[in-house]
Amino acid sequence: MEGLGDIREAELYDALCRRFGRNCVYHSPKIRVHRQEKELGDVVVLALPYMIVFQSKWKKMTSEDLHGDKGDLYKSRLIKTMQKAACQFKELASSLRQNVIIELPQVWFPESDETYQFPLELVDHVVPVVVVDFEDKMYDDPDARFEGVPPVVTEVPSQVKSWGAVHSFILRDFYRIINQLFTVGDLLYWLKEREKFLCGGKRSIVGYTELTLFAMYLENDSSWQTLNEADCVFFVGNDNFERMTRKMRKSFAKRQKIFGQRNLLDAIDDTMVRSLIMDETPSRNESILSYLMCQGRLLCCTAISKRAMALKLGSYLCCVKRGGDGFRGGFAISDKPIPLMGTVFYYGVAPYDTKASALKYFARAYARTLAVLRDQGLDKITKEVLVLFVQSRTHQVFCLVKKIEEKDYCQAPRNEIVSHAMYSLAKQNTKFSEWDIVRGEFCA
Repeated sequence: MEGLGDIREAELYDALCRRFGRNCVYHSPKIRVHRQEKELGDVVVLALPYMIVFQSKWKKMTSEDLHGDKGDLYKSRLIKTMQKAACQFKELASSLRQNVIIELPQVWFPESDETYQFPLELVDHVVPVVVVDFEDKMYDDPDARFEGVPPVVTEVPSQVKSWGAVHSFILRDFYRIINQLFTVGDLLYWLKEREKFLCGGKRSIVGYTELTLFAMYLENDSSWQTLNEADCVFFVGNDNFERMTRKMRKSFAKRQKIFGQRNLLDAIDDTMVRSLIMDETPSRNESILSYLMCQGRLLCCTAISKRAMALKLGSYLCCVKRGGDGFRGGFAISDKPIPLMGTVFYYGVAPYDTKASALKYFARAYARTLAVLRDQGLDKITKEVLVLFVQSRTHQVFCLVKKIEEKDYCQAPRNEIVSHAMYSLAKQNTKFSEWDIVRGEFCA
């Protein structure tokens, strides 16, 4: 039984690596508490300022047990197992309050056994997830279902309650879900929407099935808001997800082709990792933390916003290549409640030669960004700016995240006409969905 639990935990780690890449996924990272080594989580996805922490549990029971004569007893045991998993988040919660520095493996160096020092104070949001699995001969059956498993853990330690809902999934359902979510940002957005649906208000939810809910979310965002506002939601049938994927097979294949492939932002991440490998200075740990800050913000982009930025950045590179060593840049400002509502992106191409000259372009881009934010009334809700430049000749990458201080707005240029035009350009096309692109109604 214990061996099967370890196998399922390793499978979860591999599945998350395949979907989001190994540069942000950690398998059983450890934390030292009172000179004792304890597990931070079974699997951790680090996308600063977010940390998604998974606890995996395996139970020796079957679907027949859950729905047989002793179903209530088995369900009670299952709920206790989920509560036990939620209690394992307590050490992380305590360490966050104490601003502990922990040692984490350098996952972006596959052959390295080295670690780096990571201050937990860089994590602003922890998203706890419990995944459960059973002993079942029908494990690989795509139509197999376990009904009646609570979608959230209701009894959790007080230290964990401030994080929000502790999500719980059946492992096989979770695999199907992340297979349709292309970025960590997509997963974070889904978990936020799921929490809002399950915990946002007093409503009756009858016949809940995980994949039916996910199918409704994927298929039609306009009906999703109606679903959230309903007093009573009744799930009819439990094959919505399979029916939808069969019905929309060609659309799903096109969606996978558009959003599932690597793009320019993935190549930029590879470039930043290579620069880390070459950094052998005493300040290497500081460089790693700077990389994690920038990488995390890019990981938190949803697939559609990531694609739009990659295409725009690619067009800047092409323009500079045709027209010489110019400077080109643009904004990414979203009006949707994405995970990084407090972050504004400025990305572009610049002919810098040294870090000092790159910082000059950074200062210019940062000032223009502040002007747009101030003139459009976004100065109160924006907390930071990420500036990313690609060197126009060598394609080296300079990336920096800067927290906004109130005094910074005083130094921003005052040109309302320019800032209004740049803001309009940044906001255009943000209301389109993935399916608009798949159906050919919009091409970025």
